[in-house]
Amino acid sequence: VTRRLLETVVIPGTSLPKLSEQDVQLLRLIARARTNTEIAHELDLTPSTVKTYVSRLFTRINARDRAHAVVLAYESGLVRPRNL
Repeated sequence: VTRRLLETVVIPGTSLPKLSEQDVQLLRLIARARTNTEIAHELDLTPSTVKTYVSRLFTRINARDRAHAVVLAYESGLVRPRNL
């Protein structure tokens, strides 16, 4: 359902500002529905550090929330739907 929704709503071609490799990795994890705790475990960081990084990333890409960040990640082509 999510894949079909993204295919309907997402408009390819949106560009994101220049992001660091860490920002790209973080955005991909967010787009894969990872929680801050899961991201912290995967990147060997504390959850509070991840929370700070996520907030800074949202400011850089002008995202209102996680859902908006995911849409931007798909629109920019950074993340593509997987066949479920």
